[in-house]
Amino acid sequence: MSKPEIGGIDGGPEEEQKDIENNENGPEESSGLPGNRRSVLPVPTAVDVHPLVLLSVVDHFTRMNAKSVTPKRVVGLLLGTVVKVDGEPRLDITTSFAVPFDE
Repeated sequence: MSKPEIGGIDGGPEEEQKDIENNENGPEESSGLPGNRRSVLPVPTAVDVHPLVLLSVVDHFTRMNAKSVTPKRVVGLLLGTVVKVDGEPRLDITTSFAVPFDE
């Protein structure tokens, strides 16, 4: 016996799941966009790091290792955007956050 099919309204989650199951390439190839078109993000070819970000990273490293004999690992987040400069995508790092971390 086959399981009964339950239809969604306007191709809802049930319909989308059926599309993923029927896709030969598997779920990773399905984007959920009409016609299974994938959104392609530009791959940055260069990275610009703002000076304040560098200062914050060095400050965090210095504070964490001020009293230790051996250098400790530090962890943080870098945040930015992909911008196009002269038609070429670049990663522009504008902000950083230190993350408290102990090994």
